[in-house]
Amino acid sequence: KATQAVRKRRPCTLELVHHVQTVTGMEYPCLAAQEPLAYGLQAQWLQEQGVEDPYAMLGVDKFTILIRSICWPEESNRSRSAGGLHA
Repeated sequence: KATQAVRKRRPCTLELVHHVQTVTGMEYPCLAAQEPLAYGLQAQWLQEQGVEDPYAMLGVDKFTILIRSICWPEESNRSRSAGGLHA
Protein backbone atom coordinates (compact mmCIF):
# COMPACT_ATOMS: atom_id res chain seq x y z
CA LYS A 1 0.00 0.00 0.00
CA ALA A 2 1.06 3.54 -0.67
CA THR A 3 2.28 5.48 2.28
CA GLN A 4 0.77 8.81 3.25
CA ALA A 5 3.97 10.52 2.10
CA VAL A 6 3.60 9.03 -1.41
CA ARG A 7 -0.03 10.19 -1.54
CA LYS A 8 1.00 13.71 -0.57
CA ARG A 9 3.79 13.88 -3.17
CA ARG A 10 1.69 12.41 -5.99
CA PRO A 11 0.33 15.75 -7.31
CA CYS A 12 3.83 17.23 -7.28
CA THR A 13 5.20 14.57 -9.61
CA LEU A 14 2.74 15.48 -12.38
CA GLU A 15 3.59 19.17 -12.09
CA LEU A 16 7.32 18.39 -11.97
CA VAL A 17 7.02 16.55 -15.29
CA HIS A 18 5.15 19.52 -16.78
CA HIS A 19 7.91 21.82 -15.53
CA VAL A 20 10.62 19.67 -17.14
CA GLN A 21 8.63 19.56 -20.37
CA THR A 22 8.57 23.35 -20.37
CA VAL A 23 12.16 24.16 -19.37
CA THR A 24 13.66 21.60 -21.75
CA GLY A 25 11.74 23.09 -24.68
CA MET A 26 9.64 20.04 -25.48
CA GLU A 27 7.07 21.21 -27.99
CA TYR A 28 3.52 19.95 -28.26
CA PRO A 29 0.73 20.90 -30.65
CA CYS A 30 -1.34 22.00 -27.62
CA LEU A 31 -1.15 21.95 -23.83
CA ALA A 32 -3.26 18.80 -23.55
CA ALA A 33 -0.80 16.80 -25.69
CA GLN A 34 1.75 16.77 -22.88
CA GLU A 35 -0.52 14.72 -20.59
CA PRO A 36 0.35 11.14 -21.73
CA LEU A 37 4.03 11.56 -20.87
CA ALA A 38 3.22 13.28 -17.57
CA TYR A 39 0.71 10.64 -16.46
CA GLY A 40 2.93 7.81 -17.68
CA LEU A 41 5.94 9.01 -15.72
CA GLN A 42 3.79 9.66 -12.67
CA ALA A 43 2.36 6.13 -12.89
CA GLN A 44 5.86 4.70 -13.24
CA TRP A 45 7.03 6.62 -10.17
CA LEU A 46 4.03 5.43 -8.17
CA GLN A 47 4.76 1.81 -9.13
CA GLU A 48 8.36 2.28 -7.99
CA GLN A 49 6.96 3.49 -4.66
CA GLY A 50 4.97 0.26 -4.26
CA VAL A 51 1.58 1.33 -5.62
CA GLU A 52 0.00 -1.72 -7.26
CA ASP A 53 -2.47 0.20 -9.46
CA PRO A 54 -1.16 3.72 -10.02
CA TYR A 55 -3.92 4.64 -12.47
CA ALA A 56 -6.55 3.83 -9.84
CA MET A 57 -4.71 6.03 -7.35
CA LEU A 58 -4.66 8.82 -9.95
CA GLY A 59 -8.35 8.36 -10.62
CA VAL A 60 -7.82 7.84 -14.35
CA ASP A 61 -7.46 5.08 -16.87
CA LYS A 62 -5.58 5.03 -20.17
CA PHE A 63 -8.71 5.97 -22.14
CA THR A 64 -9.29 9.02 -19.92
CA ILE A 65 -5.68 10.09 -20.48
CA LEU A 66 -6.16 9.67 -24.22
CA ILE A 67 -9.25 11.90 -24.16
CA ARG A 68 -7.48 14.49 -21.98
CA SER A 69 -4.60 14.61 -24.47
CA ILE A 70 -6.68 15.51 -27.53
CA CYS A 71 -5.88 18.85 -29.10
CA TRP A 72 -9.37 20.28 -29.51
CA PRO A 73 -9.90 22.97 -32.19
CA GLU A 74 -9.93 25.84 -29.67
CA GLU A 75 -6.46 24.76 -28.50
CA SER A 76 -4.97 24.15 -31.94
CA ASN A 77 -3.05 27.44 -32.00
CA ARG A 78 -1.64 27.10 -28.48
CA SER A 79 1.55 25.22 -27.62
CA ARG A 80 3.94 24.97 -24.72
CA SER A 81 7.69 25.27 -25.23
CA ALA A 82 10.72 26.37 -23.24
CA GLY A 83 9.58 29.97 -23.61
CA GLY A 84 6.24 29.24 -21.98
CA LEU A 85 2.75 29.42 -23.38
CA HIS A 86 2.49 30.64 -26.96
CA ALA A 87 -0.66 31.75 -28.70
